[in-house]
Amino acid sequence: MSKYTFVGVIHPTRAIIENHKLKVKTSFRDADNKTGFFNVDVRILMNQLLVNLEGDDIFDAFTMRNLIQGIVEGDLAKIAVITGHYYRVEVIRVINDSLEWDIVYGINNTLIQNHYPIDNYDETLRRIRGHSVGELGYHINNALLNMSKAIGNVSDASFYCNRALECLRNHNSLRLGKTNEKDWNSFKLVLGVEDDFIKENVGKYQLNTRHGRPDILSEQQYSGCLKATWEIFYKYLDVLELE
Repeated sequence: MSKYTFVGVIHPTRAIIENHKLKVKTSFRDADNKTGFFNVDVRILMNQLLVNLEGDDIFDAFTMRNLIQGIVEGDLAKIAVITGHYYRVEVIRVINDSLEWDIVYGINNTLIQNHYPIDNYDETLRRIRGHSVGELGYHINNALLNMSKAIGNVSDASFYCNRALECLRNHNSLRLGKTNEKDWNSFKLVLGVEDDFIKENVGKYQLNTRHGRPDILSEQQYSGCLKATWEIFYKYLDVLELE
């Protein structure tokens, strides 16, 4: 057990919260069934966020960031409903002296950059734009929007990844003239992936979130979910271009 300090910002910066405090004892279990217990002290002054936490040292820095973001977002949601204001939480930094952590969270997703490096930015953008026009292009655009949300909304990433794949599945069914848009079998067949690839890498992680039950993914599960979604997206573009 040790002490953590998280620093962040509430967006938009013009959405001022003059003085907001929350102290809570909480526990959570991640998708690997590891359970941690924590005392959390949240303070927001203007739009500056400071969180002091004391608790178990069983999760990595990114899972801890996801936990804190979920706690703060949950409390700000109460203010949003009361006032009609919209808030977005950005956790920027974590410090834990006993673990020798002093980490600044970046805006870039290194997983995507490492597995899908950009050889030619303009050509890649042209390629994606080419498939996102016309009546069927709506589904590609919707998939892209959900993939983007998966990057920015860590706690709901599995939900957005799965919804992105549903958009691609619907696109595939419509382009093949199938009346049943929810045809996963045809989609997996054109992709050439194993029957359980989508379920094991994305689908099973979003079930709790989809049905209103909180679920915090480990960093490894989050990364695997994004990697599988991006792999399927680019594989599907390859399929479309082979026609």
